[in-house]
Amino acid sequence: MTKHDFFFLLLFPFAQLLIAQQQLPILKATNPVLSIKDGDEFMENYWTLSPETKPDIYTADKTNKAKTITFYSDIDSISFEVKPMEQYDFVILLNEKDSCYTRIESGIRQVQNMGVQMTPPDTIPFTLTPYNNISIQAVLNKVDTLHLMFHTAENSVNLTKEATEKTTNLNLDGAVEADSWGGGGTTRYCDHNSLQIGKFHWDNIRIWEDENAGKLTDGKFGPNLFKDKIIEIDFDNSMLVIYSALPTIGEGYEQLNLVFKRGFMYIKGQLDIGGNIYDNDFLIHSGFGGTILLDDNFVGTYNIGNKLQTISESELKDSFGNVLKTKKAILPALSLGKTSFQEVPIGFFDGAIGRQKMSVLGGDMLKRFNLIIDLQQAYIYLRANGLNGVPYSEG
Repeated sequence: MTKHDFFFLLLFPFAQLLIAQQQLPILKATNPVLSIKDGDEFMENYWTLSPETKPDIYTADKTNKAKTITFYSDIDSISFEVKPMEQYDFVILLNEKDSCYTRIESGIRQVQNMGVQMTPPDTIPFTLTPYNNISIQAVLNKVDTLHLMFHTAENSVNLTKEATEKTTNLNLDGAVEADSWGGGGTTRYCDHNSLQIGKFHWDNIRIWEDENAGKLTDGKFGPNLFKDKIIEIDFDNSMLVIYSALPTIGEGYEQLNLVFKRGFMYIKGQLDIGGNIYDNDFLIHSGFGGTILLDDNFVGTYNIGNKLQTISESELKDSFGNVLKTKKAILPALSLGKTSFQEVPIGFFDGAIGRQKMSVLGGDMLKRFNLIIDLQQAYIYLRANGLNGVPYSEG
């Protein structure tokens, strides 16, 4: 082999890579900040270019169906029909000189055969509080025993200010401005913590401080700790069950699609108002102890305030203590899949104030089902349980 042949073989893989990169679709931009439309969810100024990251990966919100994802620059756009378990590469050319190699990955990447468990399922007992929250015992930094709310619309670990003041070894040395549904505020945090829940253990956990959490709890955590697992919430037996793969589904369960928006889980429901059926997406929100809270756009679009009789008014506080006044009315009928409920008390804000961006399905509705949440394939399985017929909570 000659020296020329040796260098040719050495450079051949790099030449192939260069050719492949040159054949990728190109999106032109003169501004490093782009917007993304993921299915029906438009995220303005969401993506900042990083030419040094190759590839820079955008993970799509999970769905078990194909959907269109579009990147918008200030001068161009590009769209892909994204299918589950697939990925799509392209180049964003910034100012005609900087090539930003970008990849869109489906949010669904791991699928295992139903009933084939790689590891035995783990059970975590919980207490359903009088405020319809799921309270679970946890140990922070191997010292402090806490009761944390399992919050299906949370993607971090948070402790109340009262709880942080009682902990043994928690140094909240960071602070940022953050938003909540009632406004915003400053929240503190600290890194490099350990957390134990049942047999599960996590290291290097960031802990955030909130003013509020569910009553009778010290804070909250979300399903992201059980990433790509299957989560069963068994209200009949007060137990979370965590599976590595989808278990065999028992009789009486109904399979529904999960709708993910910015990483949060939604379920479709139908509201019957005056004989008219209105479809809406509901955030699955075990941290909200009520039944349903309607978003401002839905209330304004369909003039809900004038179609339903208000029975009371109340105040709702967010994590930062911001107070919002809500109205309560009686919804004639609500359907989730094939399960229907009659005369459901629901809440909404008076007037289109623009703060309540999403409709919420709270703990007073969720507790009426045993649920199996398939985070791998974006499905949820519902079966009415022993709490299905209990009166709705007051307040």
